[in-house]
Amino acid sequence: MRTRIPLLLLALLASSSQSATLFGAYDCSQWFSLTQDPLPKTWLLGYLSGMDYATPTHSALDRLKSAEQAYLWMDNYCKANPSKKISDGAKQLYNELEKNAAKR
Repeated sequence: MRTRIPLLLLALLASSSQSATLFGAYDCSQWFSLTQDPLPKTWLLGYLSGMDYATPTHSALDRLKSAEQAYLWMDNYCKANPSKKISDGAKQLYNELEKNAAKR
């Protein structure tokens, strides 16, 4: 099942009218206006899922209890860092999840 999730998210992103690689280039100041569109949330979950799949342990996402938890983390990150890129926040979130998973 874990291998299907990244592939499904990739397929959803590929079918979008916007490029998934360009989405992460948006500034955090745009995160809140973009959240009416499912693409930002889909991109974030796809990024986290892809990063987790690419790591040998595949355990970082076990620390995430729901997708809403990831969205809330990004909300807080973007409020504190409006000039940063959304992709920067996604990287930081994944690194925190991975670090916490290693402590277990």
